[in-house]
Amino acid sequence: MAMTPLEQKIEEFAKQALAAQDLVLVSARLMGGARALTLQVLAENEDGTGASIEACKQASRTLAALLDVEELIQSRYYLEVGSPGMDRPLMKPADYKRFVGKQVKLQFSRKLKVADEMLTTLTGLIDAPTDTGFTLLTGHWKNPVEIAFADIRSANLHPSEAEIDAVMSAANLKIKDEKREDRGSTSYTKTRQEGDIAPPPRERKPAFKRGDFLLNERDRKELGVMSDEEKTAAKTERRTQFKKEAYKAPFKAAARQAWGERKQVDAPTGEKKFGDRKPAGSKPAGKFGKKPDGKPSGRPAGKPSGRPAGKPAARKKF
Repeated sequence: MAMTPLEQKIEEFAKQALAAQDLVLVSARLMGGARALTLQVLAENEDGTGASIEACKQASRTLAALLDVEELIQSRYYLEVGSPGMDRPLMKPADYKRFVGKQVKLQFSRKLKVADEMLTTLTGLIDAPTDTGFTLLTGHWKNPVEIAFADIRSANLHPSEAEIDAVMSAANLKIKDEKREDRGSTSYTKTRQEGDIAPPPRERKPAFKRGDFLLNERDRKELGVMSDEEKTAAKTERRTQFKKEAYKAPFKAAARQAWGERKQVDAPTGEKKFGDRKPAGSKPAGKFGKKPDGKPSGRPAGKPSGRPAGKPAARKKF
């Protein structure tokens, strides 16, 4: 892949900064636009292992000083110096020779014709690398595909699920070793290498459910079998329950007060209070030409209303 003059100068300064920390440059590229420009530098040790955080930090400071003095990048940018991960980029022919048999994901600068198909991306195994290209073995086609370095836009390792699981297992084993070494016991790795028998596991107390802290706390406290973790969990449970009750208390009191006001009814007068409703069809009939509230209805009791029977009353117009 062709490089611009700016990228070539940046790569030269990156190699100088990394060499002071005994690191080797993997890739250096500018990403993003003018407002969010990022210079990403990936480095590793000479033996191919990942670089340490302290070495990357020192190399980042040295490279930033060199770039500021030369003023290669005129706009504001972010500098990232780190170690390549499992999807390590392949930048030169030596990288393909180093990772023969590994799975790689390719992106082409133009559409490449492969078995009557025009493709821009392709994944396969690296085989027979040369100075100008290599052979890609894919499971989709029986015949291998010849790839030229000039047609590659970007290439990154594409690990399989088995490789990812192996790396994760090794990382978990390393973490366990560090914890055991901090406690002063023999690590798993040393035990396996020396062929010794691993120490027996520590005795663990029976696990209790979260609700047991409140149900059996008094009995277990009297017996003296409650551990510090269980005491802390019990206190946390009680504190949480107390906060919940304290938070709900004012709302419960307000709800009870509102419900009591809604149910209050003045029995002698039949006056309705707040929120009280009478069921449909329960309106009491007037007596002696009076309405239920005691006011006269405007006509004597039993006197016809002046309209024919069955004719509805006229509606008022507003």
